[in-house]
Amino acid sequence: AGTVQAALFFGGNPVYDHARGAELAQALSKIPLSVSFADRADETASQCKYITPAPHYLECWGDAEPKRGFLGVMQPTITHIFKTRQFQSSLLT
Repeated sequence: AGTVQAALFFGGNPVYDHARGAELAQALSKIPLSVSFADRADETASQCKYITPAPHYLECWGDAEPKRGFLGVMQPTITHIFKTRQFQSSLLT
């Protein structure tokens, strides 16, 4: 309907995975701003106007709650291999 002005994708590939992915692929061409934060040019990223490189999860900081009430911090296992930035840092920037 032309009401969506921007679409951001992270951690998913709905054009491939969703039952109505073909409709989404057509709709993405009508959205003025579409960005995929991905580590590869998958089906969704290929339809977006911009692909921002995202690091592998082993290169990232994070948090977890493995059991209710027990919080943990994850630190990177390896340094960044390529010049990438975490999704969260990109949004803050």
